[in-house]
Amino acid sequence: MNAAVLTLIDDIYSAAADATRWPEVAQHIKRTIGGHSVNLALEDRHDHRFSFFFTDGANASSIAHYESNIIEHDEFGAVLERQEAGTSLLSQDLWGERELSEIYPYEDFYKPLGYTYFNSGLFYRDAAYRGWVSVVRSLQDTPFSRDEHLLMKALMPHLNRAFLLNLQLVEATRVSRLALDALERVSAAVLLLSARGRVLQHNALAERYLCATRKLTDYQDLRLPDAAANRMLYDAITRQFATCLPDAQAFIPFTDETIKKVALCFPWRSSPAQVDWLGRATGSIIFILTPGASQPSTIHLEQAYQLSKAENRVLMGLLEGNTAAELADRLFVSQPTIRFHIRSLLRKFDSRNQADMIIKALGCGAVHLG
Repeated sequence: MNAAVLTLIDDIYSAAADATRWPEVAQHIKRTIGGHSVNLALEDRHDHRFSFFFTDGANASSIAHYESNIIEHDEFGAVLERQEAGTSLLSQDLWGERELSEIYPYEDFYKPLGYTYFNSGLFYRDAAYRGWVSVVRSLQDTPFSRDEHLLMKALMPHLNRAFLLNLQLVEATRVSRLALDALERVSAAVLLLSARGRVLQHNALAERYLCATRKLTDYQDLRLPDAAANRMLYDAITRQFATCLPDAQAFIPFTDETIKKVALCFPWRSSPAQVDWLGRATGSIIFILTPGASQPSTIHLEQAYQLSKAENRVLMGLLEGNTAAELADRLFVSQPTIRFHIRSLLRKFDSRNQADMIIKALGCGAVHLG
């Protein structure tokens, strides 16, 4: 590949991280292949509408007219629909000048725009959408060459990869925003930490426990006011990352301005949705609670999640920072009984782990903890 094509491919991948650059990419494709106009679209195959459309060859009213009256019956589009993803086509191979006049909507729509020769590629298709790009020349222009057709085909896998990356980044950003919204609904200090102890996300109530790192001012550390508790917390985080055990939680009591509090530290195993777009995976989730200050309404929790009295007592004990062994002694039952109730609570809260269950419990009703 020559330098111009390599520069174009670099430009395509730049759009993976910035969706606003797709129109620039489309125009770069047009300049490299050669044509007077370019169209780039993500099209809904069922509703016959554009989820995204860029063109520099038609105005807004023409596009609206096409989408309202033509798109569903466009014979050019029907040919594209039959194409396999990753392939390209030249309209001149399908229709000569005489045949074009009989193809809808060439005479009524395409010809007035100067759209005669199409060098088109289908870079994406699933059950609902198709993504395509088309460079256009007029009847007065030279038809596309074989090399220009092959170049369009060569761009398809790069457009496909960049588009899929863009989708993943958009979804990761959406999940990240949803996670932050969820944390703000929890009336306790909550922090998500990386395996190295860096704070990735936190809610407003956790800000009092943050401090800037010495070396990296764009990162923040969690710092408890009790030095001994702080060491215990980071030892717990280290153990959780090293052991990868789902039950490696830690309960760390400390004092904050004479107020007794507890830090609940749980492992938070990373799934693709728990990795932000910078690739930083969450390792631990920390809740900072004030036992007994103000807990979720037991009546509200019983009604919302159909909890038994015993389950509610175990849940309240967990929110106070008690371990299973401590709860067993406190409630005069065996540890297997406590673990049975915890499993039942996880099922009723539809949670995979205690951290997720506590988030839901703390978000249930008006709570003022931390």
